[in-house]
Amino acid sequence: KPTDGDITMGDKAEDPTDWAPGQPPPTLASRGYEYVPGPTGDRSDWVLRKIADGTPFAFESQQKYDAVGAAVGVWLKERLVSLCGLEPLADVVPPATLYATPGVRASAAPLLLLVCGSAPGGDAGMWGRSLCINDSTQRGAMFDYIFRAIAAGWGVVVADPHGAAGAADAPPGGPRDHLPSVWRGLIAHCAAERVLIVAHSAGGALTCALFKGAPECRARVAAVAFTDASFDPPPHPYPDDFERHAIMFASVGRNFEASREPLGAIVDAVEERMVNVSAGHESHPATTHAATAAVFEFLRQGAAGRAAVANDELRVEDQLKHLPASVIGAVERKSFDGSGLAFDGSGLAD
Repeated sequence: KPTDGDITMGDKAEDPTDWAPGQPPPTLASRGYEYVPGPTGDRSDWVLRKIADGTPFAFESQQKYDAVGAAVGVWLKERLVSLCGLEPLADVVPPATLYATPGVRASAAPLLLLVCGSAPGGDAGMWGRSLCINDSTQRGAMFDYIFRAIAAGWGVVVADPHGAAGAADAPPGGPRDHLPSVWRGLIAHCAAERVLIVAHSAGGALTCALFKGAPECRARVAAVAFTDASFDPPPHPYPDDFERHAIMFASVGRNFEASREPLGAIVDAVEERMVNVSAGHESHPATTHAATAAVFEFLRQGAAGRAAVANDELRVEDQLKHLPASVIGAVERKSFDGSGLAFDGSGLAD
């Protein structure tokens, strides 16, 4: 399963430019582009257009695409502050910069932690670079998730696992050390009793690293919504922690995976394993946006302390689908006679 929220652009010859990865990112204007409000009118919806004629992005070479992508990343981070109202926190896990709702430490409301996938497709504020460039920020950026969380009265923290890339003082463990540091440097000191997590793509492996590096987080994490997450270690040394944390994820985790099935349709709901449901879209980068409504319904269950109950309800529903019609009829009659049903982990029982 892919670990990058990007789309391969092809093998066209690279044209020389005045920018290369590792250099300070350029501005959008220097590349001849700007973001303008999108057609929906939603404040999370912005589309990339050429300054000269208002036309969409046109691919010329991978090198130029990467330069525009770097500029897009800067623009998105600036809008986390100016558009979404978050505060940059540069002193918690330097040299990375977190973004959080004002007063997040003092708020007892649920706290939502947003975790991107691997770079360059994922970054702080960005689920998928290709979507932000070729489609819209409503589909590719974190704006909509942030606005929904704030509207629900929740605090928000946007992780920045790639913010230290290339820096002389970067943590030796790289991105996998980021979330444990975020927990101990910030979230552990927040008043929120319940922490909710959304992690896309390789953000799944980063979340595993959180549970390994800061195991005390388990007492407060109330729901983890993965969107087409990857848990297999990439070539660099991520720990394969999924199995050791399987019980935790089976309880309060749910993966919204790329699928042609309708949004929320059960893909896999086996006892003692994490529930997998359809994200309502087959494209990996598009899963987070496509699953938004279902993800927030699950997060609301977590905020109410019911994520584990909600997952068990899906397991019961999945088992009912595979029972013979005669048994289902008996179960339905039993459920309406006042005695109810109980789920004991091995099937359905009185």
